[in-house]
Amino acid sequence: MVSYRVIGFLVLLVVLLSTPIHLMNAGTMVDERPKYAERVVILSIDAARADYTYKLASEGVLPGFKRIMEEGVYSRGMIVSFPSATAVSHAVISTGAEPGVTGITGNSIHLPGTRIYRTVSGFNGAYLLAEPLWVTLDRQGLTAVVASFPQATPSAWSDKVSRSMLFNPYDSFLWPVSYSRLYTTNNSVGAASVLEFVEATDWANTGVIGNVVSAYESTIYMGDDAWYLYLADQDGDNYPDKLAIVPHVKDLSKAVAILSEGEWSKPINTTITYRGNTYIVAPLFKAINLSLTNFRLYRSLMRPFNGNWFNNEKLAWDVWNNVVVRTGMITDGDWYGLANGWYDTDTYMETVHYTNEFFKEFTLYLLKHTDWDLLMTYTPIIDNVYHEFLGLVDPSMPYYDPAKADKYWNYIVEAHKWADEIVQVILNNVDLSNTVVIVVSDHGQWPIKKFVYINSILKDAGLIKVDEQGNVLWNETKAYYVGYNQIFVNLQGR
Repeated sequence: MVSYRVIGFLVLLVVLLSTPIHLMNAGTMVDERPKYAERVVILSIDAARADYTYKLASEGVLPGFKRIMEEGVYSRGMIVSFPSATAVSHAVISTGAEPGVTGITGNSIHLPGTRIYRTVSGFNGAYLLAEPLWVTLDRQGLTAVVASFPQATPSAWSDKVSRSMLFNPYDSFLWPVSYSRLYTTNNSVGAASVLEFVEATDWANTGVIGNVVSAYESTIYMGDDAWYLYLADQDGDNYPDKLAIVPHVKDLSKAVAILSEGEWSKPINTTITYRGNTYIVAPLFKAINLSLTNFRLYRSLMRPFNGNWFNNEKLAWDVWNNVVVRTGMITDGDWYGLANGWYDTDTYMETVHYTNEFFKEFTLYLLKHTDWDLLMTYTPIIDNVYHEFLGLVDPSMPYYDPAKADKYWNYIVEAHKWADEIVQVILNNVDLSNTVVIVVSDHGQWPIKKFVYINSILKDAGLIKVDEQGNVLWNETKAYYVGYNQIFVNLQGR
């Protein structure tokens, strides 16, 4: 699968003005003084291109955006901050300051004074030097509720906010357990967990699954816990028909999911243990293939409740029990599984859809169940889908295939439609007589035709020195590219 690099193409900005003034489009004159908004919602749709979004909205495909364009105001396009990257632009959005002031200069950042090849995450609020909106509001006695926003790292702002409620689901991670997993009998599949099925023995309550001609079993591990798989051929055709997933004991009455081929489980709200600690998780499973020779069971990203992704535990627990147990907590389309051949593009898009469902329902819950003055939220799904398919719909790209382009374009349209569902949820669940709704993209995206390796250019220019094995000689290196359009110069001894 071709990968794509984000560049700043267009930033989409849409504002719905909650005033009685009749505004048809940008630049319309108004005939009365607008009143101040009492409440504000900011939705960031990662990477949404203005041209695609406006085109689809004008065609009626995106009713939420169409409503904003007809009843509110919008920009035809904006110049993105530089460098154009998710962490950089979101810091600009939340602070109003330029990257040179925010300190967020890339999705990963090299800190001067550290080894040149070392970086820290630009998404971590600990490195944000300018004051974000949630701190400003809190200081003025107002309440910001942040569902998800880069740099809204709850632990980074613990001494700066007392009223505001911060979430960052991306901070909920248990290494390496949280990573998604493919369990398969096919040892040619990349980065998968290979297992073996044997004849099923000593199982209780097998009648739960119905008639069984033959059955097989295997074991997977959730953290340190053994979970059992029961694979049943129900009609005697030597191809299994049902898969049961059972924690801890060989008892089908304890199954947390019984799946047919191609079927997803509901989120499985459960506990697992890892290195002596207990974690609450809610993964989803998909039975991709039930054959014995190419068995494939996918387990989604598994973010635990336990963690530093919130600053209000009671509210977080309410979110878990009212949102996560229904949607799961998948926070990106699973590109890793697609890149390693775990599944096809349709299943990848299903992981994208689950991602949007989580962010949509999360946003809705906070809209309805918290007392906010400012609510900030986010969805990554358009960025996810652009990365995988944008170049495949562009005839100027060398890997373009006209026979497949319509399929990939439909994926892109679908992602915009799903993102628009969040727009609609917001518009339909706030009081537009006193609320401003802002929908913004952090950058655009464009497919790449070729890679340029900056450090290779610097090496050829004699600015990077290497030994005979190709290892960089740091003390003799004068300049080094760390990513995100930044070359650092070695000033030692100069």
